[in-house]
Amino acid sequence: MDKSIPDPPTCVLLHGILGSRKNWGSFAKRLAEEFPLWQFLLVDLRCHGDSASIKKSGPHTVSSAALDVLKLVGQLRLTPRVLVGHSFGGKVALSMVEQAAKPLARPVRVWVLDATPGKVRAGGDGEDHPGELISFLRNMPYQVPSKQEVVDSLVHQGFSLEVARWVVTNLRRNAQQNFSWIFDLNGIADMYESYEGTNLWEIVENVPRGVHINFLKAERSLHRWALEDLQRIHAAEELASDEGAGVQMHVLEDAGHWVHADNPDGLFRILSSTFRIETTLRGIRGAPFLYFATCTEPPRLILSSTNTVALLFSSLSPHRSPTVSSLLAACWVIGFRVCRSLVFSEVRPERDRARANKIATLLFSAMTYERLFSIDSLATTEGLSRSVSCNKFCTLLEDESLWTD
Repeated sequence: MDKSIPDPPTCVLLHGILGSRKNWGSFAKRLAEEFPLWQFLLVDLRCHGDSASIKKSGPHTVSSAALDVLKLVGQLRLTPRVLVGHSFGGKVALSMVEQAAKPLARPVRVWVLDATPGKVRAGGDGEDHPGELISFLRNMPYQVPSKQEVVDSLVHQGFSLEVARWVVTNLRRNAQQNFSWIFDLNGIADMYESYEGTNLWEIVENVPRGVHINFLKAERSLHRWALEDLQRIHAAEELASDEGAGVQMHVLEDAGHWVHADNPDGLFRILSSTFRIETTLRGIRGAPFLYFATCTEPPRLILSSTNTVALLFSSLSPHRSPTVSSLLAACWVIGFRVCRSLVFSEVRPERDRARANKIATLLFSAMTYERLFSIDSLATTEGLSRSVSCNKFCTLLEDESLWTD
């Protein structure tokens, strides 16, 4: 994690059953390169990867795994703004939102990748049912002479070659020059049973204000997304919009259940919208300088402290969307830095200063504390939808009634 930038926003990536943090390694590296001001925390869930060596008492459930991660980020003094969880990790992410002790400790955006909030319906077009895979692995010797032997056994049993090769990444060479599993299969069996039965519809149908939950369904999912599930998510979308939160459904084409392996480019395009707003920020060791590429006459300087952001504009003219875009982006920065005031200087003439103040007042009165963090959460008294785009918002700000003195 890059500590050269003060308080960088954090995204936590959670793997699925029988996985490890390494599953997200290449994808997280790509995100970090594209969005250098974010930090990405990859976690080995209990009974998996390096966390398997930490003996945890039961029960091994979705809820306990979520509590583990909440304790971890607390110890690291992090407040994740984004959670991305695949399969079992998706339910862990939802459970983290449910268990967050304080509203402001909740993430702003949650991505649940190919997992339903309720009872899991296995099926789809794949033969790689996780429950059957776990059962087969539990009957294998703890130590095996080679990875290829395990691959051959799995394929012979009817599992796909891709999944077989993925599973053996959890084998590590031991002192006897054999290979042994790095996960706790008994604990994982309990975790998967919990995953199948855990019901988190309550948090989806009553999303906390300022939180946005995004479901992503793989086109060739291992799980049967029942019509009832899709209808409930659609209903939750409408309800969340009215309550100042967000629920949204996405479909990733040309992908099976292992979305980050099957179609990493498509997944990257979908997830990028979550992080793109931060690309306007360029951190310079505690004195960040902002440049808004969309701004015709960008701010000359940003002066930052814990409580104040001062923007020095050379001019501010009404009916100019790029400049208004910059003002909106400035408010995003304030949300990111938990700042409490916005100071405009060198805005000429005095009439324009009054207009600038009016814009700032509109923005701040229109958004609650939590909603400052995300463009998708803007929901003003003027009736803006939760998914309003920057361009539409700028158009609203250009209305004559907002500019009259």
